[in-house]
Amino acid sequence: MRALVWMVVSIFVLCLVLPASAGKGYMGGQGTVVVEEEAPPPDTGGDGGMPGDIEGPLNDNMSPSGSLFGDLYKILRYQGGETHTEYIFTYDEVGKILAVTEDPTATAIGGEPVLSVGLGLYAAEVINGEEVTYELGWAPYPSQCVQPVADFAKWGDIGRPFNTLPLVMTYDATWTRTECAVGELIGDPIVDEVTGAITTEVNEYFVQPMGEWNGVTYCDGVLWADLVDEPHFGRLNLSRAPEAVLQAAFDEAINNINNATSISRDPAGRLVLTTDVYAEFPVYDAATQTCTVELLETTVKAIDSPLENLALYVKLLQDGHLVTPGDEREPIDRSKNGGIPLWKMLELTDGPSADLRPTVDIDKLAAFFPALVDVTPETYYTYYACFTEGGAETPCMCENLDPVQPELESEWVMCTNVVDRALVVVATEEECPSTTVDEPVLDAYGNPVLDENGDPVTVAVIYYHCEGGPFEGLMTDSDLYSPDAADLDFAAAFLAAAAPKYDSIGPDLVVYLNSILGVNKVVGTSEDGLTDYSKFPVYFNYAAITGYDRTADFDARTQPTILVESTTAGTWVETPVFLTDPLLGVQFQDLGVDGTNGFPTYSPATVDFLGFTQMADDNLSTIKLVHTYQIPGLR
Repeated sequence: MRALVWMVVSIFVLCLVLPASAGKGYMGGQGTVVVEEEAPPPDTGGDGGMPGDIEGPLNDNMSPSGSLFGDLYKILRYQGGETHTEYIFTYDEVGKILAVTEDPTATAIGGEPVLSVGLGLYAAEVINGEEVTYELGWAPYPSQCVQPVADFAKWGDIGRPFNTLPLVMTYDATWTRTECAVGELIGDPIVDEVTGAITTEVNEYFVQPMGEWNGVTYCDGVLWADLVDEPHFGRLNLSRAPEAVLQAAFDEAINNINNATSISRDPAGRLVLTTDVYAEFPVYDAATQTCTVELLETTVKAIDSPLENLALYVKLLQDGHLVTPGDEREPIDRSKNGGIPLWKMLELTDGPSADLRPTVDIDKLAAFFPALVDVTPETYYTYYACFTEGGAETPCMCENLDPVQPELESEWVMCTNVVDRALVVVATEEECPSTTVDEPVLDAYGNPVLDENGDPVTVAVIYYHCEGGPFEGLMTDSDLYSPDAADLDFAAAFLAAAAPKYDSIGPDLVVYLNSILGVNKVVGTSEDGLTDYSKFPVYFNYAAITGYDRTADFDARTQPTILVESTTAGTWVETPVFLTDPLLGVQFQDLGVDGTNGFPTYSPATVDFLGFTQMADDNLSTIKLVHTYQIPGLR
């Protein structure tokens, strides 16, 4: 078995009287992890001590986005490629478990949670005639809760496999659910035969008050719940911005790439654009007697905007290239959460620009980094089409013979049956809407040609009303294109450029960020409505990372130039340095984990999900070095 890793989950307080929001479903399991267990309410009917008139767990009525955007904590997760037993739950219409199917040969995707398999305890009814008593029972299904973990860097080895925190598992037989509370169960639970009350002894403390751990004495002790840790997102909270914000940032980056004269990468893997800046107007050069446009300056600048890099990151992970397909080039719609729809605003004389979103210059970028545009280019045209309520294409504008302004005989207005307008992409100009006009035939001198009756000779001319074209790119995105190892190398650099400079990128951060951005599907349902992602989540697969080599990768990059003290004391010299030179003291985080016992190996991770995370964090460490030591004018 390969390495297991730590990730993220929401941790909630358990309250059986007023249940808190669901803390587990969107992470791929069936149970709920909590940090505190309270006494259950008195038995009011039904199995398991739950009220018999409740139609379902209260937390089922809460929005899944509350879980997705709540507090996130580190849990045990797969690196990717491990063989494990997968439990597939079948539910009825109200969410009860009907059956569980086991697949002992399932292969884990990197980032998936490692779910608990222990059985929850409960007070089971024993019916003997009219007499009802209770005895200790165990859930018929595995608990499938996530496993919170203690941070190795902060607490060291706490003496439990993979540094997992202990869980007390309680089963609710009414709704076939298991609650997993953080705490250490001591001894055997006792069930009152008459009332069904369960008595358990739970140790809440990892370190007892005035106890010692790693040479430190803790006056108030350390609770097991205190070991639950959370990742820090910093400016990566930009991922929570509306989609239109990321789209605009992506377009800005693409415009800058298209305007560049050359493109390279800096020591941290970011894109560096060399751009010639010219004067606005040509001037006359008396020496050459020609009009020329003066070159004002040549700028060399990395794309260092966190928002632009985040947009590049999500685009590359979702599509495997940086090409904006034709059917996604409609102007950015900022009205999805209210306001006038974009298609109506574009009809206003003072409305937003109707210009298409930019698409990357494939030939230019391919000359420097073909991996970013590894697509088969297509030629296409676009036009706007209007649609009726039934989805049929219809003319957009109609002539109004009763205009508001009396001095006008007529005016063109939006047709009354139009309910939507969209950009249509076609392969040839002839597929655009057209108008046929009879135009006069002109002779060589530009005069109309007349027939024998002296009337102008005309010819039918077809005008095609395309919005734009011909364009070179993609008409629409395709499943033929997906991220490969080269794409993920760039994606790791983009992620690092978007992250807080003086923090770190851990596995927790990557998975949760992907879930926010929609790269992972963990909430909602599929387009066909057949898959509930909260129960059957889909995680991005990083299996293309098969052999990340920190030393080889970084030593092959551009070396940052810093001031190094020469052999003459007090004399500093501008010197290019290798990033992996121990003298630099770059604080690389080593994410390698021993899959046998779950402990850090203090070596770089090289494959799959952890390998990608290692690449991103190493790039971030390089950015820290560059911003701290590199000569400002050489950044």
